Amino acid sequence: SKYSKGWLERKKVTVSRSTYGDYASIFKVYALPHFGNIPLCQVTHRDIEDFLDKLGALSAKRKNNVMVPVKCLFNDAKRRGDIKNNPSELIRRFKEEKPQIDPFSFPEMKAFLDAVEPHYVAYFTTAFLSGMRPNEMLALKWLHVDFDMRCISIREGRVQGIEGPPKTLSSFRDVDMLEPLRLVLLQHRAASPQDALYVFRNLHGNPLGVDNLRNKVWYPALKKAGLRMRTMY
Repeated sequence: SKYSKGWLERKKVTVSRSTYGDYASIFKVYALPHFGNIPLCQVTHRDIEDFLDKLGALSAKRKNNVMVPVKCLFNDAKRRGDIKNNPSELIRRFKEEKPQIDPFSFPEMKAFLDAVEPHYVAYFTTAFLSGMRPNEMLALKWLHVDFDMRCISIREGRVQGIEGPPKTLSSFRDVDMLEPLRLVLLQHRAASPQDALYVFRNLHGNPLGVDNLRNKVWYPALKKAGLRMRTMY
């Protein structure tokens, strides 16, 4: 318990705020109730396996996510010379099931855009025709939309209200702006305040929140269009 607190404090300056929050939550909810105040040097490989067994019905993906900060803590402890052996070293990742992809057909896409609240047509047209992730679209600024070069530059994302650069280099990219999307965004730019920072805002002019967007816009539009339920991704 004491070591994990110190480790989290060190991590606070090296990881994003959302990642730090995830790590802190994992220790509070899963790791500390199991390991308690066992000295770090006394934790064994068997202890780690017992910990994973007690995670029970959690999905393979969630178990792997839980193990990320746990493994990282033991890796750092060994590197710092605080322990001689890393009990998590031979723990393998659980095999994750690939998510079921359920893309829209073009008729479904049109039906959705006809049904969704007009204020959000530009957002969802961009989602359909660019392949951008929701967190990237929430943080998209007009300065990263180049109508002359016909591209959208992905440079930021917003997770849990916190903006920052993408986690991986491959996520820094330029997305081609297809002509149908360019026309929609040109109209959207003309209808937006000239001093608007964000491309997509809510009805009150504030930055979009993914939960409200999903629950108050996405699902109602699917229902109105008579389309089967899908995740907003």
